[in-house]
Amino acid sequence: AKCRDALEALQPILGDDKNVDFAGSHAFCKEKRVLLLMKALKKLPHAAKHEQTHDLPIEWTRHDADLMVTTTAALVRMAAAL
Repeated sequence: AKCRDALEALQPILGDDKNVDFAGSHAFCKEKRVLLLMKALKKLPHAAKHEQTHDLPIEWTRHDADLMVTTTAALVRMAAAL
C-alpha cells in the first residue's frame, strides 16, 4: 500500500494517469507509456489496501513485494531526474 501512495505522489511530476488506458497505446509517446505503467502498477496493491470482495483471495509473496518496490523505485528515480 505504501508503494501505491508513493506512485500517487509522483503524479504532480510525471503526470496524471486517470485518462490513460491501453486503447491506442501502441502509438503512445514515452511519457504516456510511463503513465500507463504507473496506472497498471497501482492496480496490483489496490487489493491490499481494501477489503477483498471477490471469490479468489490474493496471496501476497515476497516476489510481489520485490516487483512493487523495485518498479516504484525506478519511477521515483525517473521523477527525480526531471
